[in-house]
Amino acid sequence: MSDDCQKSRSAIVAGGTGLVGGALLDLLARDPIYHQTTSLIRRERPAPPGVTLRQVDFERLEELTLTPLDDAFCCLGTTRRDAGSAAAFRRVDLDYVVAFGQLAKHAGARRFMLVSSLGASPDSSFLYPRTKGECEVAISAIGFSTLVIVRPSFLVGARVEPRAAEAVALACRQTDTAYSRRPSSEVRTGGCARGSQDPRQSCSGRSVRHHDHRIG
Repeated sequence: MSDDCQKSRSAIVAGGTGLVGGALLDLLARDPIYHQTTSLIRRERPAPPGVTLRQVDFERLEELTLTPLDDAFCCLGTTRRDAGSAAAFRRVDLDYVVAFGQLAKHAGARRFMLVSSLGASPDSSFLYPRTKGECEVAISAIGFSTLVIVRPSFLVGARVEPRAAEAVALACRQTDTAYSRRPSSEVRTGGCARGSQDPRQSCSGRSVRHHDHRIG
């Protein structure tokens, strides 16, 4: 197979400066099927090898125009403590994510991969899982041909485990047809790094992957 055939897809990432997003960018940049990987950032920073950075204002994502793309990956997220308030937290974890999803859909993305959280539910009485659940519902309503939601179990702390982050990122990058043949079904998998699937193969529907590694 020629290099042109192998490098047939383009990807865009939001949230690539975080632990999971950084691991994901590294995977995408080394993946031979992607001829272009773009990372949306808020502030200037050195570009990872093989990645094109685009500085944007996340408060005005709806004004952004993207070149046609195939796959979109969203690793955006913060905490209420870091954001400063519940409203500011929801602005990042809900509003920014949905705006990015709509932007990607408008640019032609057929596959969307979202890093959510274990326990995400729009009916939760707690802010964090409720916001994550509402975000999943809103992204599902956009209408991507394939939606992969990864629900890792995050423990916020001073120490992080890069291997766990890479495992979550790998799960986000995968679009396994075995999971996607059953739209709107939840799929549990103990090892998110198992069974890589070529995204060029046909797949559709929605899959939710529960990841049992803890970061922190």
